[in-house]
Amino acid sequence: KEMLFTALQVFFTKNKNYTLDFYGDPFPEMHSLPFLYFTNRMPYDSYMRALVAGQYEFSISPLGSTEDSDAASFNRCKNPFKYLNYGCAGVPGIYSNATIYENSVTNLQTGILIENDYGSWLDALQTMSSNVELRQSISVNAFDDVNKNYHIKISADALAEIIF
Repeated sequence: KEMLFTALQVFFTKNKNYTLDFYGDPFPEMHSLPFLYFTNRMPYDSYMRALVAGQYEFSISPLGSTEDSDAASFNRCKNPFKYLNYGCAGVPGIYSNATIYENSVTNLQTGILIENDYGSWLDALQTMSSNVELRQSISVNAFDDVNKNYHIKISADALAEIIF
């Protein structure tokens, strides 16, 4: 967590035109991130409307992985909702190279997958902020991937096969 906060501090110090909208529960270190704008919890449909209307250049989805065996074990049980939400909203994302994202995000095509270390986060933030073509490509590819491979019709068809 500390290396991520340090990378964010460095990035936002060098890129004062950027801010970070945070959707989620408050955390103790929030006060040390002056570029972070906290957004209270909201219903899912309001959240998705905010993502689409926000015209975000990119998103970040840090998640504990191999550097923290307890977090990695716990996070294997999760699903890639953040990728699905951001992809559906056309927001290109940077994702920790955790199992749930390794299995859904294709690096540099539908997102940027990175190791959870200071240099990787800082490089990915700089790359995403400076490469408009990459952001546009990831946005389109992630949107297409989510709608093609994660649409509810696919789950409904699989469930129908099991039941019938």
